[in-house]
Amino acid sequence: MIHKDVLMRQIQQMTEALAQALALISDGRTDEAQHEIAEALDDLTDPGTLPLRERPVSDTIAHCTTRGALSIDLALQVADMLRHQGDLLRRHDQFEAALRSHVRALALYQALLAESNADTPLPLDIHDRMAHLNDAIDPERLHDDERAAVDLS
Repeated sequence: MIHKDVLMRQIQQMTEALAQALALISDGRTDEAQHEIAEALDDLTDPGTLPLRERPVSDTIAHCTTRGALSIDLALQVADMLRHQGDLLRRHDQFEAALRSHVRALALYQALLAESNADTPLPLDIHDRMAHLNDAIDPERLHDDERAAVDLS
């Protein structure tokens, strides 16, 4: 029960942080939105460790896995956060950091599709989100582990 409570709290925190970041983006306060997203993603990792976008792709998926199964809600929230983080970093000409965020978001979306079935509640536009990421990712700039972790076809 405690583990489920922690998971639900993480999902709630990510949902609130994403809503706050999107509100900041719509107000043109992109630096604050970027900070909000980074802070929320940092809350998923141990203090003093690398941000998710700088870790192996498998670590990002592992952070959204509970008892051997992908947490659909948490993975979706983290993927959305990473996607928006990448978009914001790209706006600020931080292309390498944006690429790292985008690849991890795409890996999570692909994992979500792989784990889902007809009863899994996924956003109707998940394929559009993935297409956006495919367009944003330059395969020539991927690290070997990133290239192996995502399907860019």
